Amino acid sequence: EPDDGDDDDDDDDGPCEPMHEWQTHSFPLCNPIHELNVAEKAVDGGFSLLVCGTKRCAFQIREREGYVPLTLKIPIQRKENFGHSSYNANIMDTMVMERLTKSPYVVSTYGYCGITQVVEYAQGGSLYDLVERLRGAKGFEPALDMSSVDRLRVAIQVITALADLHGFEKDSVASVSHNDFDTDQLLLIDGVYKLNDFNLAYLLKRDRNTKEVCRNYMRVNSSLRKVHAPEETHDRRVDNEKADDYVAGNVMYYILTNKWIFEGVGNKKSIELLRQGKRSPFPDNIKNSNDPAVQALMNGIKMLWTHNVEERPSARMVSDYLIEELEKITGSKEADGVVRVSVPPLPDDWDFAEDGESWDENMDDDK
Repeated sequence: EPDDGDDDDDDDDGPCEPMHEWQTHSFPLCNPIHELNVAEKAVDGGFSLLVCGTKRCAFQIREREGYVPLTLKIPIQRKENFGHSSYNANIMDTMVMERLTKSPYVVSTYGYCGITQVVEYAQGGSLYDLVERLRGAKGFEPALDMSSVDRLRVAIQVITALADLHGFEKDSVASVSHNDFDTDQLLLIDGVYKLNDFNLAYLLKRDRNTKEVCRNYMRVNSSLRKVHAPEETHDRRVDNEKADDYVAGNVMYYILTNKWIFEGVGNKKSIELLRQGKRSPFPDNIKNSNDPAVQALMNGIKMLWTHNVEERPSARMVSDYLIEELEKITGSKEADGVVRVSVPPLPDDWDFAEDGESWDENMDDDK
């Protein structure tokens, strides 16, 4: 049985219970993964390293010429053994992706075994890579120029992915929260930035008696709270869905402004500002813009940054608003209902971002 991600309510006699039966089971698919002949593919050029994170490395793997490549995530061999938390993280990641196979804004999974996993191959890098290109960082000069409409398209992909995560149940009541929503977790696949990396997700529970969604303590390192929702800076239970929504506003802010949250302001000061209801300022050229795409995106961010949790709009509400504004600007709907964007290919010598780089960028020394 998979761990739900909450340390408080694991006791069978506790007040909370799983919201759905699927949250209590996982189904490994080991045989196809064992049958992958990695050594043979390495010789034939069908197996190559993409990037490594803290616990796993991602490799491109191609079954045979003409086939679409996949990504194989393999654990890094370290001195310490992999414990329950490592296996549970992979179970959580795969379970959530399996529930979201119908969403065009979420990375597809093709199976897992232990802490090895096969998923879609992302040829365009992460959203963090895009923001770095827009900022002219990593030696990419001049900075990538992206129109306001294309920025709006990317923002729609971001918020719609989160809306799909929160709303895939028949009753549209969120049963999962991401809990790690950032630019590292969105990968460009065929013109769509798709959400992945659900290994820190919460499987939300409900009260056994009232059937209301139970709130959790957020397991957030104090040094990272600058990029989280203001309610997460207090030691108390929070609405996990609404916290996700707020953080999505941060990601959309990066897309619109090319700036990080409270850029240049220390962590302690940033937390004080968050608690006071203050937000990262919009540059004057954006704040005073008459461009309808810029105005729509700025409005969407402000909606998600609503301080009062009970008044904060859902990801779906913001997604619907931005899609409607895009259709007004372009005068048409997307042919297949999926919002796509054209992004120039990454340079051949581009170093893919490693997991956690965007949080590192967001952390300034305390001032």
